[in-house]
Amino acid sequence: MSWSPTHLLRHARLLAVVLFLVLSWAAVEALGLRQQLNLMFLHDQLLMHPVSGVLVFISLFVLGNLIHLPGLMFLGQLCW
Repeated sequence: MSWSPTHLLRHARLLAVVLFLVLSWAAVEALGLRQQLNLMFLHDQLLMHPVSGVLVFISLFVLGNLIHLPGLMFLGQLCW
């Protein structure tokens, strides 16, 4: 089997994506963010901090779409 540079690059990119996902999951679990970030928390923060809350909400929405996270949490917040 011949390993061309494009073939190796494709596997390196795949490995980078998998490594990023694993590290992101580990960080979320280690910091306990899963228990803290829920719809009620986001809703309360948006009500307490209207300007910065909207800016953070938009930033998280854009980031979530860029990395293809399900947007149901964000869309549910809009309809809350």
